[in-house]
Amino acid sequence: MEMILDLLERKNMFLEQFTTINEAELLNIESRDFANLESFYECRENLLKIMSRLDEQIEHFCRTIDGTATKETKTRVTNLLDRKDLLVKKIVDQDLCIITCIEKEKSGIISELKAVQTSRKLMETYEKPGAEGKNKLNEKV
Repeated sequence: MEMILDLLERKNMFLEQFTTINEAELLNIESRDFANLESFYECRENLLKIMSRLDEQIEHFCRTIDGTATKETKTRVTNLLDRKDLLVKKIVDQDLCIITCIEKEKSGIISELKAVQTSRKLMETYEKPGAEGKNKLNEKV
């Protein structure tokens, strides 16, 4: 049972690291600094892989226990699982903030691109000076 407690503690430690990384990158994203985005996602993926391995080990050890844990041990497990749930909720909230910021930036970029496209079309409506040296409106547009 001690091994399961240790694994749960380690998983919570990695979840805390995950929240710390999210908080730091959220500050960057909110200030429109996306330079670190790729390494941010790589770091998150690595933490997720580690936690997945921990989950496999927890599951393995859970199959081997005989169910005779003390009340104190059950309380520790419950507390660790409650802590895990709080951390996961915090991560979900952070991820929603990150997604919202990225979507907002993406919408801004799309709006800018549409404005540039509209300006280009407007510029293309004018023909180059002809023999008379005057600009003419291209009525085909």
